[in-house]
Amino acid sequence: MGENNKTDEFPYITERLNEQIAYYGKKSIRLQREYYILSILNIIILAFVPFLTLLSDFSQIYRYIIAASSAIASIFSSILLLRKTKDNWLEYRATGEALKTELERYRYQVEAYEKLDKKHANDQLVTQCEKIMQLEHSEWYNRM
Repeated sequence: MGENNKTDEFPYITERLNEQIAYYGKKSIRLQREYYILSILNIIILAFVPFLTLLSDFSQIYRYIIAASSAIASIFSSILLLRKTKDNWLEYRATGEALKTELERYRYQVEAYEKLDKKHANDQLVTQCEKIMQLEHSEWYNRM
């Protein structure tokens, strides 16, 4: 089993596990991108508010720009907080990595798979991966 022959791989891997690993990878990348974009925009907007405040004595329009900038920064912060973007990004990344690790343990017959025959190793893989995914679902539910 130490060989990685994809053609005779356990169907659970090709029909479920690989899809879940890809799902967690895509979701974590998307959430990481969202987190960084909103956070950086928020920092930039908030950094300009003090300078705009200094200019507010010269024109009334700067007061409106300050108010709008503050409102936008507040919206960005609220979106990040409401969606728990960073927490979900990190959890999805951790889950994807845990699934990859479990798959490699199975493929190379180490740790829990070391002394198991093929059927029991397959059962162990399904059990462990489903536990990892169920834990992530429970954690997501608790976070949200």
